[in-house]
Amino acid sequence: MRKILNYKMKKLSRCILSIAVAITLVLTAISISGSAAPTIEVPGVGWEGQGADLAIEKIDTVSKPDMILMAYDAPSGANTFRYKIGWNLNSNGVATGWSDTIEIPGVGWEGQGAGI
Repeated sequence: MRKILNYKMKKLSRCILSIAVAITLVLTAISISGSAAPTIEVPGVGWEGQGADLAIEKIDTVSKPDMILMAYDAPSGANTFRYKIGWNLNSNGVATGWSDTIEIPGVGWEGQGAGI
């Protein structure tokens, strides 16, 4: 599977972190080939990011791939991983729906990056 990804992290008002994702996908292993998708913003993945990543995989029983967005959130105090799932990507890499934000506590106090 080959994926070409360009993503950036930015802070929005109230320091809520979002990941703006511009995706060009060539996913021959899962039979999707697309062109550059528009930039989308997915809020709710944290307050202050110390790392982020995304993955394209088939998670549910639908034949279309899904996108997992993850951020290592570093507010004051203990840190967490937060992630959201974009379900059933279309041929341009755009999700037809998003999960709620899922938080995983207990990952430490300081991070220098994160990955899926």
